[in-house]
Amino acid sequence: MNFSQVYPAYASSSETFDLQHLNGDIHQITGKNNFTGFKTGQSQKIKLWVKSTLISESELCLTIG
Repeated sequence: MNFSQVYPAYASSSETFDLQHLNGDIHQITGKNNFTGFKTGQSQKIKLWVKSTLISESELCLTIG
């Protein structure tokens, strides 16, 4: 999944996802080998660190199901 974050992420932490800065403000989240997919009603989390502001829940909200 690609998303926009003005300040590039320089680190991330997740058991099931990898985060990569692609170009400019575009980042990509991909599943690791142990990711089995999204399930209705189940939350997935990834922590990320950026050099300035943080993404708020209202800026990155996904609904699956």
